[in-house]
Amino acid sequence: MPLTYFNAQSFSPRYGDHYFTVTIVEASVVENNSFENCNVFCAKAHGIYKIRVSRGRKSWIVHRRYKEFLKLSQDTEGIIDKSLSEALPKPPRRTLFPNIKYEFLCARKVQLHLYLDSLLFALSKNKLMTTRAAEPVLDFLGFYDFNSDICRPT
Repeated sequence: MPLTYFNAQSFSPRYGDHYFTVTIVEASVVENNSFENCNVFCAKAHGIYKIRVSRGRKSWIVHRRYKEFLKLSQDTEGIIDKSLSEALPKPPRRTLFPNIKYEFLCARKVQLHLYLDSLLFALSKNKLMTTRAAEPVLDFLGFYDFNSDICRPT
């Protein structure tokens, strides 16, 4: 089944299950309570981004750390042709030292949303959302966990 991405302003649940949208709704700080498995350095806290994915009338929430956005960026390199890939924004750069200030996380949330919106639009426009190439994106967004009609490619 083809999936088509719409940005949040253009999306309507009336479009049906073939259409979806994504919104990063919140950035927050999560405290690490367990330091038992740390060998060298463990941060006492880290930022987390709450992402709402809506497909037709169904929606779900996934939580992702910044490093998961970086992994998504690495996993999707080469999926889109090089000329289009170079035009897409990249995720914001990593900082030298961890920064969990609320203002910083909110500014990064905006940048991450722009990255995700551009990536999903490009994949959808090039009809790549139904191919094996989109597997890292669908996994990142929780499609396999929350939709019984979408199966991982074998």
